[in-house]
Amino acid sequence: MVNEQEIRPKFLPQLKDVKELTLSDDAVDAVAFVLAGVDPIERQNLSHGHMDLRSLAGDPAANRIGSSSALRDDHKYILAPQFDFMAIEFEDVWQKAKDVRAGQEATELLKLVKQLHRLEIDDDGNELRSSKNAELIRQVREHSHRLLHRLYRNAVRHIGESLKSPSKPQSQPWYLSVFVNLGLRKRVPPERVYVDDDIRDEAIRYIKDAIKIGRILRVGRQRA
Repeated sequence: MVNEQEIRPKFLPQLKDVKELTLSDDAVDAVAFVLAGVDPIERQNLSHGHMDLRSLAGDPAANRIGSSSALRDDHKYILAPQFDFMAIEFEDVWQKAKDVRAGQEATELLKLVKQLHRLEIDDDGNELRSSKNAELIRQVREHSHRLLHRLYRNAVRHIGESLKSPSKPQSQPWYLSVFVNLGLRKRVPPERVYVDDDIRDEAIRYIKDAIKIGRILRVGRQRA
């Protein structure tokens, strides 16, 4: 089986055993950009500082990326403990992840997605070793590639829908405009593109559930 150290995620945080990770705002915003199909490098483009992600996503001058190809290494990294990528291609696994028959199979996968999202795991991952979660853990392992693909597709779809809705004004402390009007502070243009809360929340959900799969696959696994 391929050595996990040889696979590095580009946007998702790197897991250390099964410990919980702290997400930085920068990491969340970068993933939000990727899921929106916009190159995260645009976050630090000063000429876009006055824009939000909604307006930037519709700007033909902005650098675009394919979210699936951009997150390829991240998804491969999450699934590495379950699949021998020395023997099989990631693309084959990802293609199989898309093949979910309508009806009972699709219903069961949706149910499993909801169970995964509701699963609470403490910082040390003790719930991952609990007998009460054994069946859920087994199912997540078996369907990890399908679950991860569903999480990714849901995030892309939901963020795509959010990008079509009107943007909300950025919140700022009430006293800031007072200081500016009194000449006590200059109005400084934002240095980075603003990401609305609903888009960030969707990115956070995707990241946390993807990491949850990664933590599950890294508990009690056997190396080939």
